Amino acid sequence: MSHWSTIKTQITDKEILIKTLTDLGYKVETDGIVNGYRGAKIPAEVLINTETPYNIGFSRQTSNCYEFIMDVWGVELHNPTIKSTEFIKSVNRKYAENKAHATLKKYGYLTGSSVEDNQGNLIISARKY
Repeated sequence: MSHWSTIKTQITDKEILIKTLTDLGYKVETDGIVNGYRGAKIPAEVLINTETPYNIGFSRQTSNCYEFIMDVWGVELHNPTIKSTEFIKSVNRKYAENKAHATLKKYGYLTGSSVEDNQGNLIISARKY
């Protein structure tokens, strides 16, 4: 049984999204189709190849933010290492980290390490020359 999940995100930068997914170890493709149960298909700008009949996609919405698209049943059944809630949480966290590094670099900062404190806050060391 197919169950499409679409989750709105605050992700706006395609290049940083692709870097984020690559950093997390996923095989990324662009401009393709998200596959669902019994041939259901939805177009997406950024896709993760899960090496199963079901993949994961991100599609830009009119708000300029990307929406996460996945046939939850298919992906989780065929790839038990991907759980939708943990997946989107890890993508959002890594995207925020990569976006922060890119923004700091844009304004002339050199960034160093990123660490998460015991409350889940991301701490990035940066300095400007």
